[in-house]
Amino acid sequence: IQKRDENKRLAALVEERTLELKKTHSATLNLLEDLKNENEARKKTEERLRESEEKFREMTNMLPQIVFECDEFGNLTYANKQAFRICGYDDEEGPGLMGTNGLNFFKVADNERGMAIIRDRIAGKPIESNLHYVKRKDGSTFPALVYSNPIYKENKTVGLRGLIVDITEQKQIEKKLNYVTRLYAFLSQINQEIIRSKNMDELFEIICKLAVQFGQFRMCWVGIYNEETGRIEPIASAGHDDGYLDGLNIYPELESGKGPTGTAVREGRMIFCNDIATDPIMLPWKDEALKRGYQSCFAAPIFRKGKAIGVLT
Repeated sequence: IQKRDENKRLAALVEERTLELKKTHSATLNLLEDLKNENEARKKTEERLRESEEKFREMTNMLPQIVFECDEFGNLTYANKQAFRICGYDDEEGPGLMGTNGLNFFKVADNERGMAIIRDRIAGKPIESNLHYVKRKDGSTFPALVYSNPIYKENKTVGLRGLIVDITEQKQIEKKLNYVTRLYAFLSQINQEIIRSKNMDELFEIICKLAVQFGQFRMCWVGIYNEETGRIEPIASAGHDDGYLDGLNIYPELESGKGPTGTAVREGRMIFCNDIATDPIMLPWKDEALKRGYQSCFAAPIFRKGKAIGVLT
């Protein structure tokens, strides 16, 4: 009887342990299934993320502007192909620039100020100006507007994503408009003085002063052609001369008259020199002109009874 009872107890214990093992096995299978589902879900999420990133890269590479991403220290983590091309790098050099600090591509007063701007943008703070000068590979720079926003991951700011727009053309247009505005103001003042003035020499002096004041020219002078000597003689000037006119001996009919001033009198037309440093028309006077900060010039003939008698330069 005792042996029978012991066998029953052992059978019950085996059955109990078997049931526990079945439950554990079932739980293990469920856990494995959950892990499998979770892994598949993660793979799908990663795949969607990769597809989203690929679309982002494809789209940014189609844009004509610079698109970039950097970490919280300003180190580049991504830049589109246009970024490297605009900055003078070829497609093979681009990937090697990843990890470079973005401040190296900007003309900034100092790196600490640049990092302060990055920290402010990461914190979502506005900055005083988004106008910056971007450096090319050859060291030259161009004006650009920089727009950026923080990058968030798991509710934490991890860097910046931004867009850089080259505004060189816009700045050139603004410069031309400013130049035209100054000329218009200059010409308006001249017209008023012509009506008021009765003395020609006085009028020339006033015109030179107006050119500097309203036209914002560095220097202006008027010369009258002396038929007896064949020389253009300065009679009025204003602005930064510093002895420049003292060294001028311009004879329109001789070799010294082949510059803007002599040509304007000889041919009776306006002559422009947009770059004194490179234009051969100013070669004899280039060094002295550049010393005084003259970078460009024009010469306009002064007529009396249809004949060029002098020149405004």
